[in-house]
Amino acid sequence: MSFIARSNLAKNVKDTAVRKLTNPNLTWETIALESKPPVATSTAWRRYEKFDAAAREAGFDSPPLPDLRAAENPMRSELATV
Repeated sequence: MSFIARSNLAKNVKDTAVRKLTNPNLTWETIALESKPPVATSTAWRRYEKFDAAAREAGFDSPPLPDLRAAENPMRSELATV
């Protein structure tokens, strides 16, 4: 979590990341509704994606950084690239 605290990410991005990392069972909808002010579910997801990209760029990976993309979208692995 020290990476999050020291990062230049926006406060709302940090908040989303901390909540999802400390409680991976929270849904994006719950995080969105509990945000101040409440936001769309897709906004909560995009905030986490910003954190995820920054953490991976800094050298963090799974584990200890959980790959929540696969957990939320099990079909993603079945998509074919053209």
